[in-house]
Amino acid sequence: NRIDRWVQMRSDPSGQLSEPGRFRDTGTDRALIGYGFGRLARRDPPAARELWQRYSGFEISAAEQTRIERDIALAHARRFLPGARSLIEDQARVDADPIVAQWRVRLALRDQDWPATDEALDSLASEESERSVWTYWRARAKDGAGDTAAASRLFRELSKERDYYGFLAADRIGSEYQFSHRPATPDEVMIANLDKRPDLIRTRELFMTGLYGRGRSEWQAMLKKLPPEQRAQASILAHRWGWHSRAIATASGNGLIDDLDLRFPTPWQTAFDQRSRQLSLEPSFAYGIARSESLFMPDVASGAGAIGLMQLMPATGKQTARQAGIRYRGQQTLMDPETNIALGTHYLGRMLERFDGNPVLATAAYNAGPNRVSSWLPTDNNLPADVWVDSVPFRETRKYIRRVLTSDTVFDWRRDGEHRRLSDRMPPVRPGMDTGG
Repeated sequence: NRIDRWVQMRSDPSGQLSEPGRFRDTGTDRALIGYGFGRLARRDPPAARELWQRYSGFEISAAEQTRIERDIALAHARRFLPGARSLIEDQARVDADPIVAQWRVRLALRDQDWPATDEALDSLASEESERSVWTYWRARAKDGAGDTAAASRLFRELSKERDYYGFLAADRIGSEYQFSHRPATPDEVMIANLDKRPDLIRTRELFMTGLYGRGRSEWQAMLKKLPPEQRAQASILAHRWGWHSRAIATASGNGLIDDLDLRFPTPWQTAFDQRSRQLSLEPSFAYGIARSESLFMPDVASGAGAIGLMQLMPATGKQTARQAGIRYRGQQTLMDPETNIALGTHYLGRMLERFDGNPVLATAAYNAGPNRVSSWLPTDNNLPADVWVDSVPFRETRKYIRRVLTSDTVFDWRRDGEHRRLSDRMPPVRPGMDTGG
């Protein structure tokens, strides 16, 4: 009977919670109520909010009440439902949870209420508030409220960084991007000695024969035996082999973060260029997607089942192949690099077309799916793209968009030493931008 009640609550929390009289004021039932409200808040936040008012007679602990009310407030916030901002403001007064504090900022941003954004930023924990994301929004809030001098100081400091917020800050003050490319110096003697190691020879042969997964395991085991200076040289060696995922990961973790040749390689350049140009895509955009999805690993599969360089789900790959006139032979097709590039760029081009040529929305759709992105569009007024990105409900997708756009900018610069402004690729997000294509 107890198990049945939990199963029923899992499948129908609204129906179960609609009758408070079916619960006793016991620890077991209070735990069941808390579980149910957590489920219902995710499914139907307004219903959870309405039903919660009926449970004031239960001796639910203050901590559990706060958790339930937090779940309800955050669920409203993440869907941008009516009353979300006031719910989050009320929650923040009694709840020191950092996610609540962050959503207080995001909802003020979404309304472009700059004084309230500045105030909400003050409520972040000191360590959190020092992150570049919040420094950027502090600057935007100051600028929006008319304190241009304070905004310029913050933008100037951020613009020294080679990242999403650094590039956007540079655009705000009209300064040059700081790519800070410093090629690593090869130690040819050390590289020659590494190349003779039996474990490294074994690793190389696994890679060269296409046994990538086993090769990656061997590589990681080998790295553990090497001092940092040899690991750095090993990343140069992997780059020379064309094993870019190991070169990128090893360089990033061993002091070579400024060698952009190692960290932003351009393999399969002919395929990326030709397929992108056919679809009116910038090759740097496609490269940004591929690097962010797989680090250029042709065999990698995600936990969700996406496969290959540009991480396509089999169903998406099959549908895209039919639309692109490409023969589809299952997983084998997705693991072939050039075919995967053809399918991935075609799908990216479809997302760009569907969302009215907006690269920000196309990037989000590639990660989270077009239907979710459509549900995140504003309903009334245009939003600046940077505001829209940082009010996306999924943390993973916010990070993904920033990573892709940063990579796009670096790849663009790497091609010929020139680059487009990041802000030029971030047009405003308007209501109704999903054309349904």
